[in-house]
Amino acid sequence: GHAIAAALSNPTLARFEFLTLVPWWVWAPLTWAILAWEILFPLLICLRALRPATLAFGVMVHLGIFLTLEVHNFSFAVLAYYLLFLPDNAFKPGRTADRGMGDL
Repeated sequence: GHAIAAALSNPTLARFEFLTLVPWWVWAPLTWAILAWEILFPLLICLRALRPATLAFGVMVHLGIFLTLEVHNFSFAVLAYYLLFLPDNAFKPGRTADRGMGDL
């Protein structure tokens, strides 16, 4: 459970020095939650009912990485891959809240 704390305390990776002051045990639950999500991602993404929550969690994770770590385009590349999991009609003109994303 030290992965996030280790990354944020690395001066080469961390964007903000104040994050090094946060104790490791604060980051530990988040480290374990992200690890579980990464391991379960192939299963979760295949289950249509869980796909929106899975992708939303992934967006939050990768936005958090972008905001806290100096890994340049990594987060944007992963977020671009998430578009592959959206239905074909997700970006068609005329899509409304009740149409188009129902088969996500």
